[in-house]
Amino acid sequence: TPSAFVPLLLGLLSTTTTSGGSSAPLFKPEDVFLACAWTAVLGNVMSAVAVAAFGSYHGLVAGRAVAGMAYEAVDMLPLGFLPALLPGSWASWSGFLNGILRLGSAFAFVFLPRVYDKAGGGGG
Repeated sequence: TPSAFVPLLLGLLSTTTTSGGSSAPLFKPEDVFLACAWTAVLGNVMSAVAVAAFGSYHGLVAGRAVAGMAYEAVDMLPLGFLPALLPGSWASWSGFLNGILRLGSAFAFVFLPRVYDKAGGGGG
């Protein structure tokens, strides 16, 4: 599933590589994390626009799929850079971040069907 492959791919992009005798990540983990977070935002916006402007259930599902794949990467990427940034409080911040992601998903699962119905797309 994409939930397994996306974190692996992004992990490879932010892993240290050797090029010309020097070691440097292709992309900094923090930058990959921000790109994933913005991809999740765009996926949710895509869902909202698909429903509000077009009443499209398929657009809603596609947007949620994009957001869902990004969430998996957002869950995993901080494990590589949070310990150095937050010594001694990594577990708390990791739990907070995962909790916020789950709340966002719960919010979407509760409200997106209502938005879809309100936009006139509830025909079955």
